[in-house]
Amino acid sequence: MNSNLVVLELDRSRGPSGGSPGPSGGGAPETDALRRAFEDALTMVRDAVVTIAGDQASLDEKLAGSAARVEHIAQSNDLRQMQARLMEEVARLKAIAVKRRTTWDHTVGEFQTRLTRLESQLDHTRREASLDPLTNVANRRSFERACQEWLQPDRGGFVMAMVDVDDFKAINDRYGHSTGDQLLVTIANTLVRSLRSDDLVARLGGDEFAVLAAGLTTAQAGRRFAAIAGAVQTACGSVIAHRIPPSISIGLAECVAGDTFESLQQRADAALYEAKRNGKGRVAIKAAPQVRNTTHGKAVQ
Repeated sequence: MNSNLVVLELDRSRGPSGGSPGPSGGGAPETDALRRAFEDALTMVRDAVVTIAGDQASLDEKLAGSAARVEHIAQSNDLRQMQARLMEEVARLKAIAVKRRTTWDHTVGEFQTRLTRLESQLDHTRREASLDPLTNVANRRSFERACQEWLQPDRGGFVMAMVDVDDFKAINDRYGHSTGDQLLVTIANTLVRSLRSDDLVARLGGDEFAVLAAGLTTAQAGRRFAAIAGAVQTACGSVIAHRIPPSISIGLAECVAGDTFESLQQRADAALYEAKRNGKGRVAIKAAPQVRNTTHGKAVQ
């Protein structure tokens, strides 16, 4: 075994052998919904432009008529008649202003309602685009984006866990894809309940999950995920009765200075492979490679 790998065996009974990835479902972005939301936004903007332009044209026409009438009144020699007609014109202009304000308030209110509805639709679409449609946890795209954010220098330490359901193909073949889907949902829900709210659970596709857990060393993570694996197996017993519940294998890698998404995932994948190779139902830890510090002659991570 690689000297950088530590494997922790879980206390469990062995299930049937076989199988690997089951049905896929990474939760691709909802492009149709986004397109519809974009079209709604364009329609709303066009309606606003037409409304404003129409109101302005109507106002210009009314003001031009008022100006013509005032010019005609100015040609009168009867002061009393001039005063009366001017008062009528002022009243007409006031009525136009009141009507315009009422119409404008109604228009603004209508567009505000449409804008609020559109914002809600866009927010819902964004959430859908970031979630796996079967399990309702983050999808692969969201996981990769979140991991890049967690790798920023101002973030604290964290552990990446790669999780795979043991013998999932055999489960699908024996019990059907519907049962397989129920199993994946149960596993996802158990992972979420077993972790903290600021940790991230994602389904990468098929029967493969990934977790980002903050503030843990590999030793702490090993104990934590061994307990989580036991909780998952217990929960799976409610989906597949009258047999040994399915188990999961977990590969752990702790983020260290200089890690990229690729290097961290590569170590977690290597640990997962080692857990599978050593009998499944295990948590394996892949330590970061040690690099020789040529200045001080010491090995550092």
